[in-house]
Amino acid sequence: MYNQIKERNRSFVPAEAQQRKSSDTAKVFQDNRPLAITQRKMCDVIQRKKVTTNYGDFETTKFTPLAQGVDIELEFDPNYWYGGKNHCSVSATKIGLTQSVCSKNTSGNVYASDPRRDSRMVKAGNQGEGYVIDRIAKYNVPVYGVEKPGITRLSDVDAQQPSNPKYRLGECSGLQKSKAWMHDAPFGETYAMFETTALALAGKDAGKYYGSVKWGYEFTGGTLTTQDISLVSNGNPSSDFIEPAKLWNESASGIKTKSGGSLKLKNDINVDSFTVPKGTSYSADCKIFLWGKTLVVDPRYCDAGTNALNQDMPITLGSPKIIPAGTDLEYISDALLMGNPAVHIKVPSMQNIFVYVANTDIDVQNDGTDNVPLPIPPAATP
Repeated sequence: MYNQIKERNRSFVPAEAQQRKSSDTAKVFQDNRPLAITQRKMCDVIQRKKVTTNYGDFETTKFTPLAQGVDIELEFDPNYWYGGKNHCSVSATKIGLTQSVCSKNTSGNVYASDPRRDSRMVKAGNQGEGYVIDRIAKYNVPVYGVEKPGITRLSDVDAQQPSNPKYRLGECSGLQKSKAWMHDAPFGETYAMFETTALALAGKDAGKYYGSVKWGYEFTGGTLTTQDISLVSNGNPSSDFIEPAKLWNESASGIKTKSGGSLKLKNDINVDSFTVPKGTSYSADCKIFLWGKTLVVDPRYCDAGTNALNQDMPITLGSPKIIPAGTDLEYISDALLMGNPAVHIKVPSMQNIFVYVANTDIDVQNDGTDNVPLPIPPAATP
């Protein structure tokens, strides 16, 4: 999910990840990737791995371990025949990359990082369990990296956004060919697995999938294990993509899914005292970023092995404040929560107040923008 790494707001990057900046006002609380800072140095390893489908080649032109994640640049090169007459073997004037993701918290449970994404995450007991289309909740276009508002069809996606270099569209039509490309840098989860597929957005093949690959990482016991791309499908992606794609298009109740819906508080919240959940990450010197300032954490709650709280930590602030039910909330992130079932909420009327609120205490309003639908093939790859 920097430079504006990962969808403009992915979690703030640890020092080991080098000089990546965010344009968001809340530097610490950024999108949907929780943070854990390890003390282990990672080598800046760049790998190239190629995987071939029936329609072209996926290749990682960069696959670098982060402190607790990976920095990946992935491209799809559509087939192009050389001979008496060079030509494309597929027919698309625009090719984009889109992906699903399954994330797990410190308890090993799958979770959605935003209450607005929760409704489109595949629930337990279903094919594709835990997977969700990997877009920040405010963006309604499923092509990775696209932020432009007002798009209603996949064919309207721009070829590239120079001010937002997280993706490029590819092409293979007649004698014209270029590679589709994306840059992602997810980190912070204890487990994150992605299925990335190439999709024809426009042209004769519009709506056709050109195969898919899987990649990701796992962070357990202070050890990072990465998985570079491997083949999932030569054509239609697997149920780990198709099932969340169905929920991206419409909810389980058949209502068209929206992105960017506003949030309201269901119940009164007393911010005089609260509990920081177990699993919340902190820096090596036992500091935790909270409430717009840095608080020192009681060492009894510190776990030096993972730099995450080893138990719930009660906090008393004084000067009681009540945030009433119905208050409009500005979602910040669960970046410091390691996937626990609560999120940081910034209350617009209370400057620099960040509140831990359980997803169950938040009402998602139906005032967003309709998601641009993904094509659903007759059958997914088994």
